[in-house]
Amino acid sequence: MDNTAEEVVLVTGSQVNDDNKEQTVVRNLIASNQSGSSNLTSEQLVLLLLLQHQSLDPLRRNLDDFFLVLLAVITYGLQMGFLFVEVGLVQKKNVTSILFKSTLDGYVGCVSFWLVGYALAW
Repeated sequence: MDNTAEEVVLVTGSQVNDDNKEQTVVRNLIASNQSGSSNLTSEQLVLLLLLQHQSLDPLRRNLDDFFLVLLAVITYGLQMGFLFVEVGLVQKKNVTSILFKSTLDGYVGCVSFWLVGYALAW
């Protein structure tokens, strides 16, 4: 049993399954506060805030992943713009080498971010 489950037992006085323990704790805390028989203690308030914060973690992770993918799409769009500018500035015989250079540049940037940048960003 992890620390949160032990805190749930301490606060509510009963053991709760892992899948819905947060909802049960919140319901018990709200019910005890609404009945007027007892006010929430500082430990119960801290636990309630902790459980609410933990319930937002999956949303934060999904938003981080969405932001990363969105910026990758924007970056490759910029790479395509630079590709078109470079192709427009060279002679017809050099277009293939410019296309290869820009494609290789994108791959090297992606792999280097995977090796170094992601670890520094998170």
